[in-house]
Amino acid sequence: MHALSSNDSLWRMLAIARWPLLPRNGVNAEAGSPWRELHRKRAELPRWRELCGLMDELEHTLAAGGAPSASASWGERLAALVLAVFGLAPEVARNDSPPTSPHSPGSTSEARAWVRRVTASLRSPAVLLALRAWGAGLGKELEAFYEYPSVSEPELKRGLVRALRGASALSLLREEFVLREHKDDGRCPALELWAAHGLDSAVDEIASGMRSLEMEGFNVAIPPSHRPAHVPASHDWWRARPPLHSSGRIHYC
Repeated sequence: MHALSSNDSLWRMLAIARWPLLPRNGVNAEAGSPWRELHRKRAELPRWRELCGLMDELEHTLAAGGAPSASASWGERLAALVLAVFGLAPEVARNDSPPTSPHSPGSTSEARAWVRRVTASLRSPAVLLALRAWGAGLGKELEAFYEYPSVSEPELKRGLVRALRGASALSLLREEFVLREHKDDGRCPALELWAAHGLDSAVDEIASGMRSLEMEGFNVAIPPSHRPAHVPASHDWWRARPPLHSSGRIHYC
């Protein structure tokens, strides 16, 4: 029974059945780690069944961003996955250093290998172009408020949430992955590419757009129950306050 349960073919079958989007190249690159060892490393992550599936899907979605068919729906799915991963285990991507304890959350080599693969994907010209195309449309979601009442309130609210989720996802990708690459001279080529593709300005546009809408009397407040989990305090676009004369409608001027 010990020999049968240790058979690597069995663990390969179990891992692929549990995580269909598991990147095969990532498995092979892990110093020839057997499938049983890969499964053990993943099981050390917090909420590992769901989390590892989300991590695999995020990798898969990023890779699809390089395809000509990438669209706004691709960006929305990417944002949902980024926020879901950080909502489940915010320490996974942030803990890229050697583990202080073999059982500390997010400290396995599997998590660190995942961070390296995602970081490499974010340097891809095709992925950067797809992110730029998606990010450029986020600000337009807020501009639709100025067309009220020709645009319906439910549509405005859906666009508002898409814009805020996109801004948070881009910020997390920048802070947790892009900023990891630093040269000895203090330069960060990946960050320079990120800024050159207008991704920093896309987030700034959302932040300034939210401030303008709030000052002009639009109700752009998001209830706390609808905000993503574990969003950094710097993402203050989620914390807009409704006008004092709020009555449940979008505009009060």
